[in-house]
Formats: sequence, structure tokens, C-alpha cells
Amino acid sequence: MDALLKPLLKRMKDRRGAPWRLHQKNTPRSGPTSDRSEKCRECAVKILRSLVENTSDLSAALPYIFPSLVGRLGSEDLDGVAHLPEIMRPDPEQKPTEIAQPVEESEEVRLQLGHFVAALLLRCSPTQIYAYIDEATGLIRAQAMDPFHEVKALACETMISFCYNHTEMLLHFALPLARSLTSSLTHNHAKIRIAALRAVTACLWCGAPRRRQRRQRVGMVGEGW
Repeated sequence: MDALLKPLLKRMKDRRGAPWRLHQKNTPRSGPTSDRSEKCRECAVKILRSLVENTSDLSAALPYIFPSLVGRLGSEDLDGVAHLPEIMRPDPEQKPTEIAQPVEESEEVRLQLGHFVAALLLRCSPTQIYAYIDEATGLIRAQAMDPFHEVKALACETMISFCYNHTEMLLHFALPLARSLTSSLTHNHAKIRIAALRAVTACLWCGAPRRRQRRQRVGMVGEGW
């Protein structure tokens, strides 16, 4: 697989800007991303990431990419309350702060999936992000709640970029994004805690134009620490 990966990536970089498109067969639903071999899954994600970074038009592939990533990272219902009526759902501070058993067991594959998500969000236009805002924020939250510290660090950087690039459309998503950083804010590694604080700062800029609203948002986030 490694022998095939390097020349394939080189050819795709050489063809940057060429009129080729990413089709359904090139999305994460393809077999290699769910292969039993960890190495095959890792290489498959790297190839898909390079396709996303170099393809000229993502619009046809997004209906397949986002749902597939949601399933692969288990971000559809991170709080585990989707099946409960509103009155029975727990308070925000009682919701989980870290994923105990990730869908993808391999830490390295999850890290590559994180790079894939970061590349995808950078390539999407604001209109495309708006169409998949629930999926996009869910993917970032899932990575922030990942037990692997390198995935957490990457999630913080992705969240910072995402919040500053799409501030206006994240009014109702800033608080859930910030809450997903709870486990990072109490992490043993100082660099993770620092990255999480920077990410929380980015979240505060989303949908909080008044200083008083920002202070209230900080207080609500702090309840879960």
C-alpha cells in the first residue's frame, strides 16, 4: 500500500487544477477505510484527503463525505440523548466530556481522519459549510472529545480556524463546541490545555457581539469544568 501511495499522491499534486472530479467511488464509504488492516485504513484516509485537497469541485462528493465521516467518527449523537424527549434530557453539565470507545479503534487512523476533516473544512465554501453546519460542528466536537491527545490538539487548531472563518453562522454552535473542550482544559499535558484555551477564545467570538453576552457565555462554559 505504501508503494502505491507515494506515486499516487505525487501524480495528484502534479495534476493540481486539472479538470478531474471527485466522485462517489472516491468517498470515505469506499472499502479501504473500513478494512480490517489498520495500515490500509490509514493509507485510504491519506489518499482521500489528498483527493479533497486537489479536486477542482467538491460539491458532488459532499453528500457522501460528510455522512461517512459522521459515521466513522461517531459524531451523530455525541451526548447520547437524541432518543430522549426534551424533558428527560440531562443538564449540559451532566453530559459526557470524552468519548469512551471511539468507533475507529486506531489512534493513528483517527489522527489521519482529523487531518482529513481539517482539509475538508478549509476547502468548503461558506455556502457549503452552511449546508452541512450540523455535521461539520459535530465532527470537530467528536475530535475534541477524543481520548488521544494528538487528536485533541488537532481538534483545537481545527476549531480555532473554523470559528474565525465562519463566525457569523456559529451563533447556536459556539456553546456546544466550547463544552466539547472540557476534557482538554483539564488534560495532563500543558500544550493541550493551552490549545483548548485558545479554542475557547475562538468560540467566544461566535455569535456574542456584546461584552455582557460574552461574559455570560464564559460562565456557562465554566460550569462544566
